[in-house]
Amino acid sequence: MTNMKDDTSDYGEQLGRNKKSYATLINKLKKEFGDSLHVVDKSDSIITDVVSTGSVSLDIATGIGGYPRGRIVQIAGWESTGKTTHALIAAANVQKRGGTVAYIDTEFVFDFSWAEKLGVNTDELLCLQIDDLESAAEATVDVAQSGDFDMVIFDSVAGAGIRAIHDGDLGDSNMGKRAKIMSDFMTKLNGVVSKNNIWMIFINQLRESLDPYKPLPVRPGGKALSFHASMIIDLRAKKEKGKGTPNYNSINATIVKNKLAPPYREAEYVLEYDGTIDPVSELVNVITNKDYFDKLGISLAGAWYTMPESWFPDVEDSKFQGSSKIVEALSSDMDNFERIRNEVISTLISR
Repeated sequence: MTNMKDDTSDYGEQLGRNKKSYATLINKLKKEFGDSLHVVDKSDSIITDVVSTGSVSLDIATGIGGYPRGRIVQIAGWESTGKTTHALIAAANVQKRGGTVAYIDTEFVFDFSWAEKLGVNTDELLCLQIDDLESAAEATVDVAQSGDFDMVIFDSVAGAGIRAIHDGDLGDSNMGKRAKIMSDFMTKLNGVVSKNNIWMIFINQLRESLDPYKPLPVRPGGKALSFHASMIIDLRAKKEKGKGTPNYNSINATIVKNKLAPPYREAEYVLEYDGTIDPVSELVNVITNKDYFDKLGISLAGAWYTMPESWFPDVEDSKFQGSSKIVEALSSDMDNFERIRNEVISTLISR
């Protein structure tokens, strides 16, 4: 065994020599295993590309500014929490950057007009509707492996029927079969997503467990997807009380798993029933949150907010009476809004 010295520079030189000596072994392994072998260095672990979720608050909660490329993300939630809407907003953002998107629809409810309303170019979207989970899984692996797409969306795990259900009778026991399929599916897909550097988004539902005393929310499909996902976002909608018919949902999003930043961060924002999130109002809600004042350099005296001078150079002392005045200032100059938005997100996200 080599005696290790305390001098770090000597250790670094020794490590460098050792890595060079790996060349023969690596060449041998590559000949034996071909493209299935990939020599990893530290650059492979750095997420250099993210796409916005469409929500400033959620971008911040992810800790990296959005959905990571080359990783699997699971978006789960109860009904009417905007799961598909969130995925389509991400698809639109990828297309705006010149990327290509494939959508695997296992529920047979894809709405082209709704997707277009959210900014998706449906003429450039590949949408596949597939009967059963087994076929949908194989198709997803093929689509991801083709190298033709930057993002693949699978909608949804819970909504996809398995062949045993299609071929059998109602009421037949199929416990555990979906989980087994998902386990095999993840094993085949995970490496493909990383090698082809695509955004892979799975939509899932929340169901209640069978515990008769204290049913808990569970994500159908077993544990494999949760283990392979680098990020899991649980969406909940708050019920709005008041007169009249509400035209929005207050969404509470929790990052229940995050391999790229600290987990369990939360985001609260308003999702209108037309699928939009007012970017200006949401940004103002973020920057007027007292928890962020120190990081952003904001102060509050009475009803007066003092903003960083670089944000509003034309406003005297960068002071605003009430949040409504900040909304007006940001809405009047959208270029400045985008600049401030990007600065706020980059300041508040951290590993």
